[in-house]
Order: sequence, then C-alpha cells, then structure tokens
Amino acid sequence: MQKKIEDIAFAAANHYISKYPNADGSSTTQFYAKETSKLFLDALVQGSPEETEDLNASEAFPEIVEAKETFFDMFTMERGFLDEALATKFFRPLEEIRNYCTKIRFGNQSFGVESARVAKKVLMDVQKTLTDVEFADFVFDRSQAEALEVMSIFSSALEGCVLRSFSLSLNELAEETIKAFVPLLKSQKMLEELKFNYFYISVEAARAICELLPSIERIKSLHFHYNDSGDDAAETLSLLVKKCIALEDFEFSASEIGTRGAIALAGALSEGSRLKMLNLTDNMFGTKGGIPLSQVVSRHLGLTEVYFRHMNLEDEGVIAIADSLKDAAQSLRVLMIGGNNITSKAAPALAACLAEKKLLTTFSAAGNKLEDVGSIKICKAISKGHEQLRVLDLSANAMTVIGVS
Repeated sequence: MQKKIEDIAFAAANHYISKYPNADGSSTTQFYAKETSKLFLDALVQGSPEETEDLNASEAFPEIVEAKETFFDMFTMERGFLDEALATKFFRPLEEIRNYCTKIRFGNQSFGVESARVAKKVLMDVQKTLTDVEFADFVFDRSQAEALEVMSIFSSALEGCVLRSFSLSLNELAEETIKAFVPLLKSQKMLEELKFNYFYISVEAARAICELLPSIERIKSLHFHYNDSGDDAAETLSLLVKKCIALEDFEFSASEIGTRGAIALAGALSEGSRLKMLNLTDNMFGTKGGIPLSQVVSRHLGLTEVYFRHMNLEDEGVIAIADSLKDAAQSLRVLMIGGNNITSKAAPALAACLAEKKLLTTFSAAGNKLEDVGSIKICKAISKGHEQLRVLDLSANAMTVIGVS
C-alpha cells in the first residue's frame, strides 16, 4: 500500500512541476508531502488489515481480489515510454485474460500513436467484459497533437463499452482532452462512478463535461480533486451535480473554489438526499459558503464521512454545520474540520454535535485556535459512549499543558 501511495503522490508532484515550472524545490516538496499525507490519512480512515480480520477478502480489499485474473494495471510497470514493440509485449498478459478482464488502469507509461494502435487491437477484444477504466498520466512528454490523437484512438477503441466507472486524471489538455473522449463518453449510459483528478478544468472544459455525458442519473460517485476550477467552473459543474439524483459519494477538493462556487454547489447538492461521503477540502468557501453547507448536511441523513478541512469556514460556518449535523447523520463516522480558523467560540456547538455521534471513528480539528477551553469541551463530549473512536486530532490549537493533559 505504501508504494502505491508514494507512486500516486510522485505522479501528482510531477504534474505540479509541469504546471508550475518556476516553482522552487521547497514548494514542490510541500505539495508532495501534502498529497502523501492525504492519501495515507484516507487509507487510515478506511481501516487497516488488522481491523478487518472479521471480513472475508473480497469485503476487506475488493480492489485486489482476483487481481491477476480481472485487473490489468499498468502502474505496476516501470515509468517510461511505450513504442510499438514494448506495447506488444506489455499487452500480451491482457490478451490472455481478454475473456474476463473487468478493470484496466492506464498510466505510468507514455503512449505514442503506434503503441496506442497496438492497445486498440487488444481493447477491442475486452469490450464485452470491461466495466472499469482509468486513464492517468498516459501521454506525458508528448506533443499536444500526438497526445490528442492517442486519446482519440483509445476513445474509439472503447466506444460502446458498458462501463460502471470512468476516471481521467493527470492530464493537462483539459477541454481538448474531454473532446477527444467524445465517442467513449457519449456512448455511456450506465456510469456509476466518474472521476476527474489533477486535471485543469476551465469553464469550457466544465461545459464539455456537462454536454458530453448523455446519462448521469445512475452516477453514485463523482470526484473532482486538484483541478484549479475556480468559481466559474464550479458554477457550471453544479448543473451536472444537480442532475445526479443518485449521488452518494461527492468530492470537489483542492480546486480553488470561493464563496460563489460554494453557494452554487450547495444549492445543487441540496437537490439530493443520498450522500454518504462529502469532501470539499482545500477550498476557500468562507463563512458565506459554509452556511449553505449546513443546509446540505441536514438533508443528507445518511452521511458517514464529512471532510471540510482548510475551507476558511471560521466560527460562524462551523457552528452552523455542527448545529445541522447534531440532529442529522446519526451514522457519522468521520468528521474532519481542521484548518478553518475556528476558536473556542465554536466549541460548544461542536461538543453538542459530537456527543450525539456514538459511531464516530475519526475526528480532526487540527490547525485551529480552540485553545485549552475549546479543546477540553470537545474532549469531554467524546469521553463517554464513543468506544469506536480511533483517531482524535486536536494538534496545533494553541493549547498549553493544561489542554494537552
């Protein structure tokens, strides 16, 4: 697991460098550390093998069960460029499992036109069984013209597949990339999971996403992470979110969304009622964006995970959210509100909310200004009846020895 996390964070850091070529080594290192920490924390929240001994293998680790038979993953290969000969060699194992391969992850290898054509021949044979496809950093260091041609080849090869999930990450061409995948995207009517991560989503790219997906009523999981979208793109994508009536898992994190985009997304999310996971971390929603979020969490009674870190919610926003969560989300297991500039003023509302969440496993309010008074109130609220709590983080809250003890 550790190597997989490090590989993903390393690829994200390479994308950061290509996007910000003038960035110094320190900022790149900080970005890598931040991404690694996020991935490790997500893994920690989901649980370790020791905590899932009572589950069978398919329940505890569904992503690796029968991996040799059903999952073709190019991230297991050494990073490099694929020519026609290497592609023929690399795809030989896929030819052997073509009758029952269900998931493919393309990445860590840069495809040229010739190697993409080799891949197309093989992919045509797995169309009937394929349900999950991920593209991540698969045309790096190629010219724009060649990269777009490669994407078009893959899109035409997979057109007509009945996919359950589709993920497009670590690509810089944005709108052009979306349009290159038109044949594939327009042919999808059964999608349940859709992800665009590490992907610059401009307003034009957002419009393309909204226009090219013919059927989104079945989508349960929708992720946008580290996309530099901003308010305009967030407003456009909110129109897509509003139509995802079956949505259970929504992430729009690290995408430079301000108050205007926050209000639009909150309005769209309020149209539904099935969310279980909500992650809006690393955006500048502010207090005016936080208050509409309180209305969102009050509607989605089945919420189990809420990630609202580094959103500048401040006391007013967090109090509104805590008040709404108190009487909703009775199965809440994860609540992350670190780095929101909240003080001890928000502690009573947080304490009252947490006291009701007996199933809570993870709570973090790190990087705030709760001080001794606020931290003690929170600790008292969860001191009894919270036997499942495994992670409690109140670090960097200006506490003295009294609060820490």
